[in-house]
Amino acid sequence: MSGPTIGALRLAVEVQTKPAVVDAEFDAHGEEVETWTTVRTMYASIRPATGREKVVGEQLSNDVSHVVTTRWVEGYAPKTTRLKFGSRIFNVVAVVNDDEASRFVHYYCLERV
Repeated sequence: MSGPTIGALRLAVEVQTKPAVVDAEFDAHGEEVETWTTVRTMYASIRPATGREKVVGEQLSNDVSHVVTTRWVEGYAPKTTRLKFGSRIFNVVAVVNDDEASRFVHYYCLERV
């Protein structure tokens, strides 16, 4: 893996987290209502995942449609983090520290349709 080229991180992406459920809200059908909170906005690049990148953690993953790259930020985990770009939502499947250098991070995501 390598970092992005100059100017590649030009898309403003919202990082959203799902708070721990204390008092869940339910809709008319009795299903839990998802609540997400925007914790920061970062500049990123978004690109479709290649076949090679669909192997995450040495396991084949059909749940990866895009790779979102940002500058290094610590503390975001799959299942409790998603990324929002305009009206597009990307569920985070895996988070990878690029070359373990803590300069860039790759979010392997599945776009919600």
